[in-house]
Amino acid sequence: VKMLAKTFHTSWAEEIGRTYVEQYVKDERYISDDDYMNIIRMQIEANDQALKTCNRICFFDTDIIVTYYYYCMYAKINGKQVPEQMKNLFDSEFNAYYLNMYDYYVFCKVDGVKWVDDGIRRHSNYREELEESLLKIYTNDTYNNLTFQYLSGNYNERWKYMYSFVNDILMKG
Repeated sequence: VKMLAKTFHTSWAEEIGRTYVEQYVKDERYISDDDYMNIIRMQIEANDQALKTCNRICFFDTDIIVTYYYYCMYAKINGKQVPEQMKNLFDSEFNAYYLNMYDYYVFCKVDGVKWVDDGIRRHSNYREELEESLLKIYTNDTYNNLTFQYLSGNYNERWKYMYSFVNDILMKG
C-alpha cells in the first residue's frame, strides 16, 4: 500500500491495529475490548487524514472488517463468545464510516507469498483457513454489497497487476 501510494504520489493509511499492538500491547492475543475501541477510533482518524491529503486516489491498508475478524478470532482462541453488542458496534461503525468510503476492495490471497514471521503475526500453519474465515465475514449479509478484486501470485506479479489496475482507474477518472 505504501509503495503504491508513493508511486502514484498520493496518501495512504496504514494498519493501525498492527502499530497499536507493537506500541502498547506487544502480543495481539491480549488485546482488550478497550484496545479494539482505540484501534477503531485511530483507524478512522488515519483514514480521514489520508483522504484529506490524497491526490486523486487514496490507499488503505485495512478496514474495520479486518479489525472485527481479529476480534472474533482472538475471542474464540481465548474461549469467549463475541458479545452481540460488539458485533452491533462493529456493524454500526462500518455503516457510519466505511460503507461508502471505498470504491474498490483488493483482497490479497495467501497463495504465492511466503509466510513472514515478523514477531506479531501468528498462525502460519492456518493461513488458508484464516483467509477463508475472513472472506466469509466480507461476504456475509452485512457486507455482501462489496465488490472485490482478488490478488494472487508472487510479489512481482501482484505489483504489476496493481500498478496496471490503478493506472486504469486514473485514466478513466
